[in-house]
Amino acid sequence: MKTNIIFCSCGNDSVALIRWIYTNKNNCKNIVIYSNTGWAADFWQERVLNVKQLCEKYSIKFVEIGSEGMESLVKRKKGWPMPASPMQFCTEELKVRPAREYMLEIDPGLEADCYTGIRREESQNRKHAPKFIEQSEKHGGRDLYCPLAEYTEKQRDELINKTGLKILNHSSMECFPCVCSNRSDLIRLSKYPELIEKISKIEKEMGYTRNDKPRVMFRPYRHMGATGIKQVVSWALAGRGKYKGESYCTSGFCNN
Repeated sequence: MKTNIIFCSCGNDSVALIRWIYTNKNNCKNIVIYSNTGWAADFWQERVLNVKQLCEKYSIKFVEIGSEGMESLVKRKKGWPMPASPMQFCTEELKVRPAREYMLEIDPGLEADCYTGIRREESQNRKHAPKFIEQSEKHGGRDLYCPLAEYTEKQRDELINKTGLKILNHSSMECFPCVCSNRSDLIRLSKYPELIEKISKIEKEMGYTRNDKPRVMFRPYRHMGATGIKQVVSWALAGRGKYKGESYCTSGFCNN
């Protein structure tokens, strides 16, 4: 029996993909993989449980893969991942590497096919995403299929509605906040002061680079000089071009 390995963030596209697999590949051994980055929103575990229950309903195996976690990773690397660059190491370390190791355990002969829910409509970066990659390097040399690549949001939502799960009004929260967060993501983060405090504490513990630059999660030059998670959230709440700037202090006696 053919084995299919389905990569899942538990977001909208992932749920749609699970429904597609159930409809089109129900005669195969299907395994859904969710990578626990240790950086998910507190409420996200409920969504993960809902997706797991959906898989059980469809007789699809659901596997949650662990990782060293984001906090441990940035402290080991002595810096935060830089988005859209070779320095965005979080995906590789927290998702890709653990998934490859697990796949080697269950599919050492590289006979399984891999599936993701990538859609071209999602973003400019995915505008030309292929529907098929033969012997995908990121997937250990296994063939990769993206059956939803040409799907519109409406077509995707039609699949989700058949599952009974809620259509989210935001992307996956498996990593929250993501280093690629936009203004709306950061505005959403403002509703979680305890998480902001946690990140601020990590930033202060990370200290400074050899060039005397603070090791903060978001690059100041991308946020009108806002330095540190608290200032970056203030930048997001201020609105486009309206952030006035604040001083930055890592002494542990300041409130930034």
